[in-house]
Amino acid sequence: MERDMMIGMPAHKVLPADEYTKRKDFIQEALNGKRQKFETYLPSQSDAKRFAEVTYIPHIGEYGDILGYFTLYQDITERRQAEIALQITNETLEQRVKERTHALSVVNKELRKENTIRALMEDELRQAKSDAEAANLGKTRFLAAASHDLLQPLNAARLFTSALAQQSHYTPSTTQLVDNLDGSLKAAEELITTLLDISKLDAGALQPAITHFSLNSLFSNLSAEFTALTQEKSLSFHYVHCHQVIVSDQKLLRRILQNFLSNAVRYTQNGKILLGCRRDNQKLRIEVWDTGVGIPQEKLREVFEEFKRINNPKHSKVQGLGLGLAITDRIAKMLKHKINVRSWPGRGTVFSITVPLGDPAKEVQSKPEQRGWIRSKSLNGTTALIVDNEPKILEGMSALLQGWGCQTCTAVSIETATALYLNEDSAPPDIVLVDYHLNESDTGIMALAALYEAWNTKVPALVITADRTDEVKKEIADFGAQLLTKPIKPAALRAMINKLTSANRLT
Repeated sequence: MERDMMIGMPAHKVLPADEYTKRKDFIQEALNGKRQKFETYLPSQSDAKRFAEVTYIPHIGEYGDILGYFTLYQDITERRQAEIALQITNETLEQRVKERTHALSVVNKELRKENTIRALMEDELRQAKSDAEAANLGKTRFLAAASHDLLQPLNAARLFTSALAQQSHYTPSTTQLVDNLDGSLKAAEELITTLLDISKLDAGALQPAITHFSLNSLFSNLSAEFTALTQEKSLSFHYVHCHQVIVSDQKLLRRILQNFLSNAVRYTQNGKILLGCRRDNQKLRIEVWDTGVGIPQEKLREVFEEFKRINNPKHSKVQGLGLGLAITDRIAKMLKHKINVRSWPGRGTVFSITVPLGDPAKEVQSKPEQRGWIRSKSLNGTTALIVDNEPKILEGMSALLQGWGCQTCTAVSIETATALYLNEDSAPPDIVLVDYHLNESDTGIMALAALYEAWNTKVPALVITADRTDEVKKEIADFGAQLLTKPIKPAALRAMINKLTSANRLT
């Protein structure tokens, strides 16, 4: 319908019936003088929906009467489409939020599960670490106890050889035999002591003593030690003098070189052994060459494994458990020194260790080793009580002390020791030498306490033990006794007895 034709016509005749029904209430309110605004669809020639905002403005006459109303149309299609799109977006966003919240919940659940598993794994790792530390401690304690039992017979043998050395009627050849016997026993004792030290290194209870020192004295001592061994096998042994100062632990490095040399002597049937050094930038490579049976290339790393012996017919004649090089590898790792091995089967092998060069200004002078037998000063008139549960130890210690002029009494237990002094006329000895481990329940400290009570006085005492734990050292020191560790060195024992008995006489 044309616009001009609509003028003056009532709304119900202009609008479609359904549209008039929707607007009827708005029209009535406008005729009542109230401005109305609402939205509706606009008619369109296309299928696209269009929206309009309709405003009815009352037409008020001159005298305040309502003459009709004006109608304003505003196309709001774009705004409504934006609102619809925003509503859809909000609804979609809410769904996405729900989906992501659910996904996050699942992730959090998985994270909690993973954290729980990780916590359990950490607990297991802590337990495994605790078990490993306990095993290390147990191993250290076991080796300490085993070392004590192994050192007992060796210590007795050393005491007998020391007592033999006191005799003056020996021929030079017999004296040399005694010297060699003592040297062999000493080497066995040092090996057992080294096993104990290595166990302490593994447990972190023993730290290397790093110093700056010259290799010359070390090489000289090793030469004196291995010349006799090589001569017994008709081998030629040489070392190249080296005055370079290096940084390492003297005792542990010596143990490494001893193992290299011992291995060379063991697997060389004829030819020679050479000890020398090569400069490697700011480091020094110490090498031990031999003309032995050699090692196949594919077996080179196996020689450093514990209880590993190369399957070679020529090796079957060699005795040993294969511990030497395994210990060497462990010490080298502790010192952070690189070890290496090269070999040519049938021609020989070279073992080497690379150490850092040191500062000559910081060099620590090595004490010269005492060789041969040092005859003791007389201890004539000194009375000594020896308490040990090993009869051979008692016999050897008694023979050694008697050779120094001492008068000795021996006892194998606390009861037999105290029984020696039940007589009131029995005077206490000048010194007591007691083993720490007397049996499963009694200790040397318990023996000294019982003896002091029987004598009603304290006597200078030496407690002898292979146990190097801090607990034992503290117990002996707190009791007021002196500690002497096995293996016993006769010179150190004599000096300690002289010191204690002299101090006692002065007081």
